Amino acid sequence: MRTLLLFCFAASSLAQLPSPPRNRPGQQAAPKEDQKGANAQGNPVIPSAVAGKKNQPTSPTKTGQADEQALNVLREAFAPETWSNWVYVCVTLGAVIVAFRTLGVISTQTEAASRAAGIAEQTLLLTERADVLVAGTKISTYPQFTPDTVMGIMFKNFGRTRANRAEVKASLFIPGIEMRNGPLPPIVPAVVGAGDTLTAKFHPMVACLTQDTFAKVVNGDLALRFEAEVLYFDVFDKRHRTKSSGAFDPESCSFHLDENQEAD
Repeated sequence: MRTLLLFCFAASSLAQLPSPPRNRPGQQAAPKEDQKGANAQGNPVIPSAVAGKKNQPTSPTKTGQADEQALNVLREAFAPETWSNWVYVCVTLGAVIVAFRTLGVISTQTEAASRAAGIAEQTLLLTERADVLVAGTKISTYPQFTPDTVMGIMFKNFGRTRANRAEVKASLFIPGIEMRNGPLPPIVPAVVGAGDTLTAKFHPMVACLTQDTFAKVVNGDLALRFEAEVLYFDVFDKRHRTKSSGAFDPESCSFHLDENQEAD
């Protein structure tokens, strides 16, 4: 675009420049008339150079004539009658400079608008996206902890839009001890609406712990822990992940969530 504008202004400027001066009557016609007269009288025309010999150097008179012609060209180019053309050239150059500056301002404004649009998009993604986090745990026999107790990890969507294709992975374990039915099979992808919850429930304790292991958990000799992770997509089709863990407290019959929760 800039190159096209510059080419158009330059073409219009060159079209208004004064043309080189034409030969005035009497300046170059005299030598031709003299030559014709000499031929008419029978005088031979002397060639300017003889074959086989070098041309003679230009005489000072011819050099002076050439300089005088160049000066005449300059005088006529800057004569008062050409001042209007030069004014037009200056105005055209000024218009070109203003056009380039205007294009620079437009380019700067376009970049600023692009950055503002990017910031607005990021703000929209942060404020309108789904946000699924671990909201707490559920104990079916609360406030007592018995072999029939069923524990669950509850996820809640704190965002303003739904979470699509939510998939939960959770496991209940005791460090250093192999548990029966500890890990849960992944929950099939589900939709969690704004403000809704999704709970992953484990098997009853009697199906996970032996009687001796259960007694040690009640007495606090063994630490019963959980780990849970949810993968989901927001309405903008952006993938998110939340991971949490915690330890069971038999005295309060509840889980204490670890501080190192991961969420994006």
